[in-house]
Amino acid sequence: MPDYILPTTLAKVPNCMPLLRKISLMGNYRLSDNGLDKLISAAPSLSSLNLSECSLLTSTGIENLANRLQSVLRELYINDCLNVDAMMILPALEKIKQLEVLSMSGIQSVCDKFVNELIPVHGSNIRELAFAGCLKLTSSSIKTIGVNCPQLSSLDIRNLSRLRDSATRHLRYGCRLIKKLKLQKNTFSDEALSQFLEESGGCLTELSLNNIEKVLCPCSFSSAWMCVSH
Repeated sequence: MPDYILPTTLAKVPNCMPLLRKISLMGNYRLSDNGLDKLISAAPSLSSLNLSECSLLTSTGIENLANRLQSVLRELYINDCLNVDAMMILPALEKIKQLEVLSMSGIQSVCDKFVNELIPVHGSNIRELAFAGCLKLTSSSIKTIGVNCPQLSSLDIRNLSRLRDSATRHLRYGCRLIKKLKLQKNTFSDEALSQFLEESGGCLTELSLNNIEKVLCPCSFSSAWMCVSH
């Protein structure tokens, strides 16, 4: 859906969709910052917005949507928006008053500084986070999440090669309500994962451990705590 189609379809006039709360434009590689702005003008009550893989969007587009929807937006998915710079949109994201879900997987500009500054602002409200493939992240970011996100129920930290066993300790101490945890392609040991499951695995309904080289055998974990997705 290119921008020029929006005025004749979804975004006919400002506020033409006043009750629309949720929209997914995932994979819309022809949507620009300008088109997104028109859409938000037409639907000012959006609480959930999925813009994953919208490759034309830039930091400016994300800044505009955060500024416009700061009082209503609860869920933002911008996975693999490769022209978005995490540190540039940080001030705008900090303004979103009720942010509960943030998914930024694949955005390589996501770093410890970004997480360490953003998460304390929203931590008490955050329910879901996804930073899969954000290769700059270290256990410092996981510590920040553990300290600030007591209500976290879903965490996707797949393919983060810089994480160490200490990351599971930070989650164990702070995030005891996690239901979905994705850890594929990390470097955690049997011992660290086993201790996490024993102490904080009571709420888990989904645990992904694919391609963790140091995990030798699922049998080393207590089956009472475990549901491994393949």
